[in-house]
Amino acid sequence: MSQTKIVFSNEEQLLLHDTAIWHTKTVLTEKLYQLLGEVNDEMSALLAPSLKLFLSLEHIPSKISRGENYMGHPYMMLDAPNLFTKEKIFAIRNFIWFGHYAASYLVISGSYLNVFNSGIHLPQPIPHNLYVCINDNPWQHSFTIDNMKPVHKPEDLSNENNFIKLGFKFPLKEANQLKENFLDAYVYYMRLITQSQAHH
Repeated sequence: MSQTKIVFSNEEQLLLHDTAIWHTKTVLTEKLYQLLGEVNDEMSALLAPSLKLFLSLEHIPSKISRGENYMGHPYMMLDAPNLFTKEKIFAIRNFIWFGHYAASYLVISGSYLNVFNSGIHLPQPIPHNLYVCINDNPWQHSFTIDNMKPVHKPEDLSNENNFIKLGFKFPLKEANQLKENFLDAYVYYMRLITQSQAHH
C-alpha cells in the first residue's frame, strides 16, 4: 500500500530551522520551573500551619509537572497540595497554559467537603476573576462558558456536582506578577476555608 508523502509547509520548515525560538522556549521553561518552585516554597512558609491542621498532615505534598499537548499547547503546573484518592481530593493547581492564560484552581471532594456543611462563606469582596466549575469533570481547565462561570455572589456556587472547583484566571501579559497572583489565590482559598470552618 502506497503512503501519502508527508509534506512540510514553509512555516513548519522555518520553525524547524529557528534555533532562537527553541532556545527561548528552553530558557522560559527553566524560569517557569523556578517560579513554580518559589510559589511552592513561599506558600509553604506562609500557609503551612493552617493547611497542615486542616488536612491533618505532617507535610504538604506537591509536584511540578509539564506537558506539550493540553488541547494542542504546552503547559506547566504545580499541584500543592496534591491529595488525590478515589474517595477524596484536596488540590490547589497552579496552571500555566502557553498561548492562553495562567490559572489557580482549588478542587475539593469527598470528606474534605464537610468544611462547607454550613455553606460556602466567600471572603468579601469577591475578586473579579474568580470562577466556579459548572462542568461535571473537575479536570477540564478551560474557562469556556460550559465549564467555568464567573462568581458574582455566593449563590453562583450552587451546582449538582459532588466536588467544588474554584478558579482564578490570570492573563499571561501579567507574567511578571504570576508568583504574586498564585500566592494571593492561596491566601483567598485559605480565608474561604477558615471562614467556612468558623460557621461549621
